[in-house]
Amino acid sequence: MKLVEGSKAIPKTNLHRRRFLNLSAAGLGALALSGLDGFSSALSAQANEEELVIAMRRLGFLVPNPLRESGGCMEYLPLLYDRLVAPNPDGTLSTERGVAESWDMSEDGKIWTFRIRKGVTFHDGVELTAEDVKFSMEAAIGPSSRSSRAAEMQETLDTIEVPDPNTLIVRCTRPFLDLVSFYSNRSGVIMPKQYYEKVGDDAFTDHPVGSGPYRFVSVTTGSEIRLEATENHWRDGTPRFKRVTLKMIPEEATGIAMLMTGAADITTVGRDKVDDMRQAGLKIIQKTNAAIMNFRPNMQWTSPAFSDIRFRKALNLAVDKDSVMANIFEGEARPTTTWPGSVINVLGEVPVLTPYPYDPDEAKWLLKDAGFEDYKFKVPSYQRPLAPEFPMLVEAVVGYWQAVGLQPVIYNTDFTVFQADWRAGKVEGNIMGTDGVTDPSPYDILDAMKLYMHSSSGRTIIKDPKLDEILDKASSSLDQAEINGLLIAAYQRIYDQYYFIPLCEVNEIIATTQRTPDWTPGQLSEEHLFYDLTRQA
Repeated sequence: MKLVEGSKAIPKTNLHRRRFLNLSAAGLGALALSGLDGFSSALSAQANEEELVIAMRRLGFLVPNPLRESGGCMEYLPLLYDRLVAPNPDGTLSTERGVAESWDMSEDGKIWTFRIRKGVTFHDGVELTAEDVKFSMEAAIGPSSRSSRAAEMQETLDTIEVPDPNTLIVRCTRPFLDLVSFYSNRSGVIMPKQYYEKVGDDAFTDHPVGSGPYRFVSVTTGSEIRLEATENHWRDGTPRFKRVTLKMIPEEATGIAMLMTGAADITTVGRDKVDDMRQAGLKIIQKTNAAIMNFRPNMQWTSPAFSDIRFRKALNLAVDKDSVMANIFEGEARPTTTWPGSVINVLGEVPVLTPYPYDPDEAKWLLKDAGFEDYKFKVPSYQRPLAPEFPMLVEAVVGYWQAVGLQPVIYNTDFTVFQADWRAGKVEGNIMGTDGVTDPSPYDILDAMKLYMHSSSGRTIIKDPKLDEILDKASSSLDQAEINGLLIAAYQRIYDQYYFIPLCEVNEIIATTQRTPDWTPGQLSEEHLFYDLTRQA
């Protein structure tokens, strides 16, 4: 990795501890054949022409029951199950991809009517009806739900009625414009009511039945899931591959070795591996809207420094984002203004904001003016699945803050551990780094803003009455144009108040074998639209 000399260089003291493994084509081949610890048996099996093998860094718990699964499971669940409403690659909702062929909302926003597609059958041959949809919608927000919005949805949904096998009427206790968006992800996965109630939750988990293009074969919890193509799926016909196997491969080097030996067809790699992958004869596909690198002062209202706009502005001006993009992300990044990044453009005409500049002298002056020179705070460091560079990023940003006189302290932890502390309100005095994004939908943006920035949320980083007012008004509006305008106003306020330290946006790098067809992995944050890849041309 080449360091930039001069005042705009990332402090070398923060770079010397870690270097990425740069591999030539020959080096990759040597790695693939070196017998990686604990993985020699997997490498010995070559991918069959009729089988697609996908090596992912996360796949949830690999418990193929939607009611028990965790994040990352949307890589395989859409192969096994259909959804009420499924997304297009650009994130818009489709009337062609889910079991709902159309839907409409009443004028007061309280009643939604869905028309359920005829001719969809589960893998056991039973026809899918509105009763199955009702059962699945209620289960998705039931006592065992893992959805962060389950409590809200329990209060919002009044009744779900099934006047006939192909009609579903959802009545809400209040106007609720984002109902369809909520049921377009894991919460909208359709399970067979009759089979589930017959066998029970445990047996369903062991032998799940869906209506997706692939049926369940076997699972090794925490390791892999095997699926087999159906003969004639209502949407996809006969899938391109007879079998799909998804393997949980947290280590990048192992995923690369699997591609090189033919034991896998798809994996994700770091940005520093792009040239090496191409030289080795592999293909590179880039997934946009994959990660927004930013830092967030947590519980800002509890800290005299974090609650001072001068301090937050100084944090931003102290960091040379251009150097971060060039040196840490290998030039495979682009500037961003503030969270939630360029996805905000889905709202329409958004004001053009300028990324915060690099001005360490002004940062020092602001800290002196505010009386926060030598201020101490903690910065957690952990691994992030879409950014293997993350620990190095933390070191670099901390180095910039040290250079303007601050005293940040890095501590190593696991993200799930930190997240538990965050939800419990135990992160006072922390500035956390994250790669989090939101899907390109006004309602997803609104939900994310409410989660991270509304005073009533247990995971809020701020308490801003003016921002609360904007978000509350957006939540109660039935006018799409008004909602979009309010979200743009919220975006502007987040920027003006320096609530985040945004660094850059990066794509996810997907490496594939030459035999893997090209496809568009889409802009959704938790999936790669593998059912588009397996669909016949």
